[in-house]
Amino acid sequence: MDDLTAVVVNFRTLEEIRTCVTTLRRVYATLQILIIDNGSADESTDFLRWLHADDPLTTVILNEKNIFHGPALDQGMRNASTALVFLLDSDCEILHGGFLEPLVDAFADDPLLYAIGKRGYTNRWGYGPISGRERWTYYVHPFAGMFDRRKYFTLPPFVHHGAPLYRNMWGAAKAGYHLRHVPIEDYVMHRGRVTASVHGYGYDRRLRLQGRINSIDHRIRFVAARVSRRELRAPALPPARTGEPPELREHERRRRPSGVDASG
Repeated sequence: MDDLTAVVVNFRTLEEIRTCVTTLRRVYATLQILIIDNGSADESTDFLRWLHADDPLTTVILNEKNIFHGPALDQGMRNASTALVFLLDSDCEILHGGFLEPLVDAFADDPLLYAIGKRGYTNRWGYGPISGRERWTYYVHPFAGMFDRRKYFTLPPFVHHGAPLYRNMWGAAKAGYHLRHVPIEDYVMHRGRVTASVHGYGYDRRLRLQGRINSIDHRIRFVAARVSRRELRAPALPPARTGEPPELREHERRRRPSGVDASG
């Protein structure tokens, strides 16, 4: 654990970043934390300044402007000094401790392991494939995933994109590195799309074009499948949550509003 840094990117999400860092520190009191503030210039920046002064194990980098999520993750990889980095989205809440240690052990057990977390898929445009016939690769989602920092610098960097790791994952697969799935959501609640829903991704013309091409490509595949009476089937995803700890189930029970039936 001494050779691990948690990297979190913030952009104007005061309540989320406060919950994220507080719940992480509650279960990992000695973990190094590096926070990149993407030019927020709001109350969340004031909180991070206070946190930097109050917590000697937390480092905060304040960017003058929003360089967007992928490049900020790359900035975190470059400014960390440990062999391993745990990427964590600011809209995550840590529900249960004890999950970082086995991830660290996984890297010791597998010299070819590059990334471990919630593993899905991405096609060449950085979007989820709708068919196994598409060209796709495994994609470890950076909302809560651990990465080998040394291997990172041999691969394409994280970029500005809704799926900022997709080129990086292509490179990792091509290099023969392993991308492993674990049910990280047993321990980490990811609210998802908080920053994007409020502030947008800030797509430039090239990224909008890629999204358009992906949409056209999928329409063509749908039409071709319908004409040939062939079923489109995306690659199966591994389970997001399995074997939930009792403490996690109790936590969610307490959060559920009264009168809500969990079985419904």
